[in-house]
Amino acid sequence: MDRSTFDEPAMPAVFVLSAPRSGSTLLRYLLDTHSRIASPGEIFLARLCFDLELAISRTAGAVAGPGGKTGDERATAEARRVVAGIMEAYARSKGKDVWCDKSPRNVEYLESLTRTFPQAKYVCLYRNCMDTVKSMLGASQTGFMLELAAFAAKTPGNLVAAMIDAWCDYNGKILAFEAAHPENTFRIRYEDVVLDPAGALRPLFEFLGVGWEPQVVERALEAPHDEGGGDLYIRYTRAIDRANIGKGSTIPFFRIQPALAPMNAMLERLGYPQVGPDWNERPSPYLPPEAAGTPAAPEAPAASGSAAQAGSAADGIELSDYFLKRLPETLAARAAEAGKANASVKFVVQGAEGAERGIFWVELRGTPRVLAEDLPADCTLTLPREVLMDIANGRLNPVAAFGQSKIKVHGPLPLAAHMMRFV
Repeated sequence: MDRSTFDEPAMPAVFVLSAPRSGSTLLRYLLDTHSRIASPGEIFLARLCFDLELAISRTAGAVAGPGGKTGDERATAEARRVVAGIMEAYARSKGKDVWCDKSPRNVEYLESLTRTFPQAKYVCLYRNCMDTVKSMLGASQTGFMLELAAFAAKTPGNLVAAMIDAWCDYNGKILAFEAAHPENTFRIRYEDVVLDPAGALRPLFEFLGVGWEPQVVERALEAPHDEGGGDLYIRYTRAIDRANIGKGSTIPFFRIQPALAPMNAMLERLGYPQVGPDWNERPSPYLPPEAAGTPAAPEAPAASGSAAQAGSAADGIELSDYFLKRLPETLAARAAEAGKANASVKFVVQGAEGAERGIFWVELRGTPRVLAEDLPADCTLTLPREVLMDIANGRLNPVAAFGQSKIKVHGPLPLAAHMMRFV
């Protein structure tokens, strides 16, 4: 049988197109929370389509096929069959009938992607340049992600200008794609999603052909999502946070100036305010009106942990009360999620000048429990009390704490990261 005669995909396909660090993980969580949409971690489907087409065209596609199909046509049809088969099986396993991939690198293979899935719908996500650049630099302290490495290598003496170049390059490609495929694309901005989630998402869901579900916004950061790529900070966030809007105002203008003209041209095309010489002398123009007169948001990424979510400060609480009362309540409420670790964790909490303040053992197997005992554990976390309280109150994201070596880990880092979701 000639596989190029197989039926077209049975489920609608959706792709989110964006530059790196534009909020695509947040949008992915929102889409994935919808009762009909399944969106896994980053899986680079456009690159997969490209590679499959190439491999098939040089093997089975090189042999003349029936029906007058060329080798390239047969290769595309087979690539579509393989990729759709993978994604439809995934969606069915979740009880859903629409699938979505949000990998930023899909922008690099749009020709192959649209050839393979000509009927797919594309969500074009944009974020203002300065906040995106700030996020790019913050995520690259130990090495630039693959999507950004080439830009950093091209302009190593000014990484701000390099990241502006990356932002312009990605968004220029997406804008060109929008112009060429107006019926299949939907434009949405990160700022609108954060400031007015319902207002931004309702028309998006209509475009995708699925009904509006208000609970998507309420549950997106609490509902379970499959991991893989994307923004690590969001795993420790419990509410859509406005604090990330306007952070780019701390970037020095003299670093921006060499890339100012192309950036402002792109900002104008996207309907964003342009950047001028007074950039560091006034509040960010991207802040919501009610915050426009306030200073820029703090540098540390904000997070909403369990204690912050409850709306009560943990700063003055005794360690024994925190670990033996509050933490067990959180673990009990999220027992299924906590139990996925099937392991034990020990906290060594230090006081002033590194003096030991307390040791607590947390069992995540079966029914979670916490003991004030120094027992053997699969992973040990050593941290100062003030770091623990900053995390518990949402002032410090655990990812930042790990990156800044504020938490010492003896054992598997993924287990430590999992545990910190419940602090």
